[in-house]
Parts: sequence; C-alpha cells; structure tokens
Amino acid sequence: RRETGFTLLELMIIIGIIGVLASVTSSDFSTWRRYQELKELTREAYHTMVVARAEAVRGQQGVTVTLDSSGLWAFIDANGNKSYDKGSDIEIYQGKLGNQASFRQYMRLTIDPAPAWVHFDSKGYSVDENGNPRPVLITCTDEHPTMGATRSLTVGVSYPGALRIGE
Repeated sequence: RRETGFTLLELMIIIGIIGVLASVTSSDFSTWRRYQELKELTREAYHTMVVARAEAVRGQQGVTVTLDSSGLWAFIDANGNKSYDKGSDIEIYQGKLGNQASFRQYMRLTIDPAPAWVHFDSKGYSVDENGNPRPVLITCTDEHPTMGATRSLTVGVSYPGALRIGE
C-alpha cells in the first residue's frame, strides 16, 4: 500500500519556485510604488496651483505660490517679497510636499524658470512681478539610486493660467 503526499524534494522545488517569483515581483512592486508616490507628489503640486488660481479669481487679488522645505505655499503676499512670511502674509493653502515619508527622500520639486514662485493675478493669469506673462514648469523628479533611471513628471502653468500634468 502506497501513502499519498509530497516528498521533501517536491516541496523544496515548489518553495524555490515561489522564492524566484517573489524576488522578481518585489522589485517590480517597488518601482510601481515609487512611481505612484511621484504621481501623488505631482498631483499635489497641481492641486496647489488650482487652489491658488481659483482663489486669485474668486478674491480678485493676486495669489503667489512658492516652494520651501515644508512644501508649496499658496498665499496672498502682503509685502510683495514672493516669500511666505507667517506673520504678515495670508495663507491660502499649504501643499503637503516635503519629506513627510522617508519614501520621498529622493524626490525633489523644482520651478522653472527661476525664481521659484508662481504668481496668479486677479484674472488667474500667471505673471511676473511687472504683470508680464510668465509661463512656468514645475518638475517633480525621483532620483532614487536603486531605480534604473531618473523619472520626472511635470505641471505646466501657461500664461492664461491653464494647468496641465505631463511626462
């Protein structure tokens, strides 16, 4: 009479196959997860711009968005220095962009061209300090050393204030 079941060799082969599959999918999952974090960072930058532009039009006054170590700030710039001053400026929105999660430690945000701010006038147009058209490109970049290549997503701000997310 023969007993049913698996031999030790058969179990070891199955465990080996599972191990190989797990190692292959874990690197793909890590890449996917980092890309999702980059997309979230880009959407947050986009959302900050949408809120700032809407508030500029609604309130019929200029709203400035600037970047610092704690994230993007949308505010009414009382002293005109294009930098958020907690005591004198009126905060509209603070985008939660900084290094809140260790997962974002290799992600960075840049605003081009310099200087690193966006100003929406009372009509919702993106302008410079003299009221001239100023289209801007906000770039969200993931430079993690274990990734095969640097990945970037952008938020474009055109002169009329139109916003677009791109690769």
